[in-house]
Amino acid sequence: SILPYGGRDAIPWYWEYAHKDIKRGLQRSGDQAFDDCFPVDRAERKIFQDVIEQTLGKDEKRFRVIRAIRIENSVLWGRYQKRAGKIMRRRGDCTYIGRGPPSTVQTFEELPGLSEFTQDLDEHLCECYLWHGCTPQG
Repeated sequence: SILPYGGRDAIPWYWEYAHKDIKRGLQRSGDQAFDDCFPVDRAERKIFQDVIEQTLGKDEKRFRVIRAIRIENSVLWGRYQKRAGKIMRRRGDCTYIGRGPPSTVQTFEELPGLSEFTQDLDEHLCECYLWHGCTPQG
């Protein structure tokens, strides 16, 4: 069974498809399956810009958020949950080593109105947000 991992059998609350039943969306042919991309609105892009600026060092190159797209895919989400559960069973609780949690975790908690984005991250699994970018042509 793919789900649940730690009782997390729900779709993230901020997804367009949050109302869907993930258990019935694990097969691409299921009536609750979904695979879509959604543009992130200007207000959310501003939030991402603030987070990026807060997490960069003083001497690092600056970046500008031009466009952000959220991918919502029930099959990939189910696979992620399955893998997260497997990691937890195999490894158990973990802690961040080195310099501690990624700077995005702290930044989300410090910037006004963003702590809600970290409430779903599992610190026992060392979950965090990662950013990736591409060229405008990409």
